[in-house]
Amino acid sequence: MHYAGRMKKCCIALLAVLLPVLFGGCVSYQSRPIDLSTQAQALQTRRLDDSGLARYAARLGHSHWPPSHWTRADLLIAALYYNPAIVEARDGLLAARAGEITAREYPNPKLTLSAEYALDGGIPPWLYGFLLNALLPQTDLRHAQQLQAHFYTQAAGWKLAQTLWTVRSRVRSALLSAVYAHAAERALTRQAGDASQLVALLSAQVQAGEASAPQLQTAQAQALQARQSRDDTRARLSTARHALAAAIGIPATELPDLRTIWPDWQSPAAIPDGRIERLARRALLTRADLARAVADYDAAQQALRIEVDQQSPSVSIAPGYTWDHGVHKLPLSVSFSLPIFNQNQGPIAQAMARRAQAGAHLQTVQAQILAEIADARTALQERAAIAQTAQHHQLPLAEQQLHAAQQRFAIGDVDHAALLAARINAEDTHLATLRAAFQAQTARGALEDALHHPFNRNEINLGQARLRPPKSDAPS
Repeated sequence: MHYAGRMKKCCIALLAVLLPVLFGGCVSYQSRPIDLSTQAQALQTRRLDDSGLARYAARLGHSHWPPSHWTRADLLIAALYYNPAIVEARDGLLAARAGEITAREYPNPKLTLSAEYALDGGIPPWLYGFLLNALLPQTDLRHAQQLQAHFYTQAAGWKLAQTLWTVRSRVRSALLSAVYAHAAERALTRQAGDASQLVALLSAQVQAGEASAPQLQTAQAQALQARQSRDDTRARLSTARHALAAAIGIPATELPDLRTIWPDWQSPAAIPDGRIERLARRALLTRADLARAVADYDAAQQALRIEVDQQSPSVSIAPGYTWDHGVHKLPLSVSFSLPIFNQNQGPIAQAMARRAQAGAHLQTVQAQILAEIADARTALQERAAIAQTAQHHQLPLAEQQLHAAQQRFAIGDVDHAALLAARINAEDTHLATLRAAFQAQTARGALEDALHHPFNRNEINLGQARLRPPKSDAPS
């Protein structure tokens, strides 16, 4: 009983020491249920004058928020704050960083406690003992796992950068569609009004025998086409506004006045060929999707290295202590895996195939970037030339013809119907000029997407936006 009591006290003391160590650093679970109704209401009540958005804008150098005069950069800041895809990508980066913490951790040892009571009265009845089983670290394997986690974090960071650019591209495209549709809608409204006046005038002339029925029918068809084009453009304007609101992450009713945001969209500055060449060389080496593919390949490299290192037996050592019915014992056991049935050939073959696949994907991405840049440069050159011709030759010529018709009408050389026809033709040329400018800006945006570089000097550095907003600033 003396030995049993002493061993019992020893075990209790051991547990008293181990339990605080084992559970003192544990993290308690905190539930975060999602209320879909509350979340939907929060999405519908987002505003551009939100205080959290103002703090986020201040971190990016925009201290006065909301701005009195909105720019494309301001809309982009709002999108960086509200867009849910960016929030998801930022959280993915945090999860990858947490994976690095996991890779640096050592596996915990296992403690086995044992007890036994013997009914034989000739010996002390109790046996007490414990065994501490610990896996010996494999330095090369741990290093490969940590490198793999590091490359996963890099890939997540480049995915965030790619998401940022995708959102930026969506904002630009939707805004361009909106400002083009607004300008076209104004021109079509004027044209539809002139066409309706011409129909009314020709109707009176037909009744007076001064015009033919085919002339009236042609004018009626033109008026109908003008009204249909106007209504279609209004619908496209509404669609573009909703697309822009979705790209930002706010309700469409919260959008500012878009007519003043991009006043010079029809006359962009020319891009020097030398600058495009420099940006193209950089994109072929550092574009976000390419950098992500490189990180994925590096991670696949480390995955293969891990599988190769796992061919080596894992060794566990288990020291312990036993009070065996009055006898003190210090057992020590060593265990290791035996590569008898396989030498990890299957996982190694899979890892080699994944590395080859990652390398092929990297080459595909780089080839795609090269093709996108070449196509976008050609398209921009062609569309810019068409837009220049329309703006500097066709539109001035149409305006001269309209001015001549107005002068001839003023002196009575032509009637009101001829003047209205000249105004309708001038609006046709104006609409063609707007369409050419829109197509040139679309091609310019495609080149920006291919290079992952904005040509607008007022846009903020997207690298700053990779910072996660503080919890006090994060949108609900």
